Amino acid sequence: MIYRNFCLRDLNQVEGISRESFPFPLSKLAILLLSVVCRIYVAVEEGNVLGYLVLGEKRAGGLFIFHIAVKSGCRKCGVASGFMGHFVDGVCSVRTHVSNAAAQRFYKKHGFKVLKRLRYSGDEDEYLMRREL
Repeated sequence: MIYRNFCLRDLNQVEGISRESFPFPLSKLAILLLSVVCRIYVAVEEGNVLGYLVLGEKRAGGLFIFHIAVKSGCRKCGVASGFMGHFVDGVCSVRTHVSNAAAQRFYKKHGFKVLKRLRYSGDEDEYLMRREL
């Protein structure tokens, strides 16, 4: 498996992974716009994108994980952990839905701690998680 920067030939596969992973997936346009202001990485094996990571930089310093997703047949195979090892270093933050226990376990395994609960009206609350090294 190779981890590398996103390129245009990955667009359809990244959109497909987003569609199967999230209730409100990223559109092709959103992915292209994010590629301008964020760093997008993909995990590729034999020409197939297995997962993607969207990282943003915070003005105050550190990184923010905007999206991380893995193709359904490749989950729990180390793809997401590989992204964490290759690209996520130093101080980093992420938000996860309160009901997403699997994501919370994943981030805790990688040194993240819940900082606070973010309350939303009409949408599900989220936890703000942060890792400091």
